[in-house]
Amino acid sequence: ENAIDLGASWSMFFTNWRGLPTMLKVGPGYTRRERDFSSRRFRFIPLANGTERFDFSQTPEQIFTAANIGPAFELREETRATDFYTAEQDVASFFGMLDLPLSNAFRLVGGVRVERFSQIVDTFDLFDVDADGEAATIRGEIDETDLFPSLNLVYAVRPDQNIRVGFSQTVNRPEFREVAPFEFTDIVGGRSVVGNADLNRSLIQNYDVRWEWFPRAEEVISASFF
Repeated sequence: ENAIDLGASWSMFFTNWRGLPTMLKVGPGYTRRERDFSSRRFRFIPLANGTERFDFSQTPEQIFTAANIGPAFELREETRATDFYTAEQDVASFFGMLDLPLSNAFRLVGGVRVERFSQIVDTFDLFDVDADGEAATIRGEIDETDLFPSLNLVYAVRPDQNIRVGFSQTVNRPEFREVAPFEFTDIVGGRSVVGNADLNRSLIQNYDVRWEWFPRAEEVISASFF
């Protein structure tokens, strides 16, 4: 996999109509990912007569050796038609953020981010090739432009305590292997998972209320409802 991740930001500080320090921040971003994936599967098949007196209490390093292929095991390739895919992803974005004090007690932090997201995952069946040598392809494609707003209102109850009320919209997008119909083992739970070429992205709205207390420098105690 090859990846390029570029980003920049520019900040401007000024005083608002109440004479309080305000910050405006904007910036673009661009990410490009390309992946070329292939997997091969092999299985050790115990031979009926070869493993009758075989000592299976040995370590895997002692069992699965070249010397045991033939006398005790048959090594069989079980690579599947969906074990090969290529993928590419482009994300072009731009954001703007405003940190605006409304008074000595209230502060508004808001912004918006726009993203142009494009992803193509092609799974190749190398066992199904036409007369021109082209492999059959299953394509999973996502092409969306999304807007992600965010708004936080901060109320300073005391110099060392805040109450925050916030809203934001985020996104959950499938990974390459989740779009390719390729079977992989999930790290959590060890279950077999097969990707789905018809998956799309999900938009998520987040709401939260938080109380924060800063008893000392670099310390925070908080309680949240979200």
